[in-house]
Amino acid sequence: MSSSAPTSAETAPAARRGRGTGGTGGARVARFVVGGLIVLWSTISMLLLAGPHGTPGIPRLAAVAVWILCVYLLARHAPPLASLIALPTLALAIVWGLRQIPPRLDRSWAEDHAQAPSVALDGDLVTIGDFRSFRHSEDGQIEARWESRTFDLGTLEGCDYIVVPFPENPKLAHTMVSFRFAEGPNLALSVEARREVGEAYSVVRALFRQYELIYVIGNEEDLLGSRLFARGDALYLHPVVADVAVVRSFLVDLLMTAAELHGTPRWYHTLRSNCTTSLVQSFERARGERLPWDLRILLPGGSDELVYDLGILESTRPFADLRREARVDASLLEERSAVCAVRENLSTLLRHRSSD
Repeated sequence: MSSSAPTSAETAPAARRGRGTGGTGGARVARFVVGGLIVLWSTISMLLLAGPHGTPGIPRLAAVAVWILCVYLLARHAPPLASLIALPTLALAIVWGLRQIPPRLDRSWAEDHAQAPSVALDGDLVTIGDFRSFRHSEDGQIEARWESRTFDLGTLEGCDYIVVPFPENPKLAHTMVSFRFAEGPNLALSVEARREVGEAYSVVRALFRQYELIYVIGNEEDLLGSRLFARGDALYLHPVVADVAVVRSFLVDLLMTAAELHGTPRWYHTLRSNCTTSLVQSFERARGERLPWDLRILLPGGSDELVYDLGILESTRPFADLRREARVDASLLEERSAVCAVRENLSTLLRHRSSD
């Protein structure tokens, strides 16, 4: 039997099928991956618009349904080039819509974020309104206290860098700084996602304009003690090695940013405006130079090692030794004092815990 070559009529549908599915396998895979990421990001964006300050549920779900229908029609019927143009265009429209959502100051805030600090600078004297000084009782009750405190920058001695790893994923962490003064209490500062009543923090939600940015300023017994005792977290406290003039510029920059946020809200963002990147940006302005980019900025559980590598921590000993000595947890502190005394004298005990 002899075989004959396929006719043009037989090959034409196959050729059309090849063109319709995007040509080569590599091109199809690339388009599928790119398109899938765009669809995923856009769908999550619209779903999260139903957050505490988003659109009502029905319009949101309708928007998601229309979006999925458009994606289906593009993938099923449109030529490859058209879908490659249309999907990013629709995604950009969603981005534009997200950017129209303004940050606000007048939401129903969670108790620990109820007040944003105000800052007044007069020479060496800085007065902080709504300085947080909560008391955390043994049974988990919180006594909310917002005070006015004045600090003399002329007595500033230095600062400490604090890393609080997430128990479920130590590569992620919350970072803070605390400033030491020769006279009076220390000043702790924590950059946070400002939560509303009943709202929990989510790394994913924070990518989509779901939280405003807040600089919480308070005492160590509150900001550090609440994590050690109320949450049971461990933390690492590292003295920063820097000229006092740089430390002062660092503090002033942070305070001025807090003052701006008091009247002009901004969005918190997991990657761009979080607890660590905000500290890095202020420290860069204080030193007058950029720090090299490093993945440990986005995975701040290892950010203290980055600070060590940059010479901002003591560098005469191995980092492992420094980190072991920097670790603090509630059990370590309570071995040296009764719980009540620990809470009242936390700043002293944090820095003298190795002396028995």
